[in-house]
Amino acid sequence: MSRDELLARIDNCRSRLRLSDTSIGLGALNDARFVGRLREGRRCWPETAQRVIEYLDACEAEATRLETFCTQDGTWIAHDRQSGLAHSGRTEKAAADHLKRLLDGRGDEGRAA
Repeated sequence: MSRDELLARIDNCRSRLRLSDTSIGLGALNDARFVGRLREGRRCWPETAQRVIEYLDACEAEATRLETFCTQDGTWIAHDRQSGLAHSGRTEKAAADHLKRLLDGRGDEGRAA
């Protein structure tokens, strides 16, 4: 993959997932300035590009993993497409946060919807 193709992929993910250059560099390589250097014209090894692509793929998968919706009575439901688990809450954020804690093994399973 060329530098321009990698930058195009990074820009595409940045706009859809609301990621910054810094967060991509830190998450993929533990190097906050990597994307900035790439934009300045520096090259990267194919192995490094592959690590960035794998990180972006993981971010995309995580972003599309949870779906949330609101019922007629105002209850928010968060559903994990991968495991099939769901959790409810008074707000969208509360439902999603509770489900994430449940998936991480930190939640109380008795409250799962």
